[in-house]
Amino acid sequence: QNMRPMMLDLMWVDGLTVRDMEIRRPGYWTVHPTFCNNVRVTNNSIVTHGSNTDGVDPDSSWNVYIAHNTFSTGDDCIAIKAGREWSGRMVNISTQNVLAEANYFAAGHGVSIGSETSGWVRDVVVRDSELHGTNLAVRIKSMRGRGGGVEDIVYES
Repeated sequence: QNMRPMMLDLMWVDGLTVRDMEIRRPGYWTVHPTFCNNVRVTNNSIVTHGSNTDGVDPDSSWNVYIAHNTFSTGDDCIAIKAGREWSGRMVNISTQNVLAEANYFAAGHGVSIGSETSGWVRDVVVRDSELHGTNLAVRIKSMRGRGGGVEDIVYES
């Protein structure tokens, strides 16, 4: 149980835009759209420090565009999620149709899918981004018992 607050924990928004912001030092995940449609996260600078301080974490959302951002994070720069364990399976909303392109990763874990995958993550494209100082470019992660899965993922330069 994490007691640190998220910076922007946004739920059930259709037409969400987060742009042209400088976001610094959140307690936990930085931009967390959940159950959102038509999401655009563009032209932001996100700098975090410490564990679990992800940059952008779309969760159980669809039609997501993440582009032209600069990330320097203490964890995942982008972490694409879809619910966790029993509650994720009950709600059963996939994250799908995600395009992340033209981002600059200065530090962190690059782009991760998971570890929350209970509602499934589908149709993700990550392309044309620069990685400098990240320890990983891409990873897909989950754990036994989470359920769901991942399909139709494309990473290209």
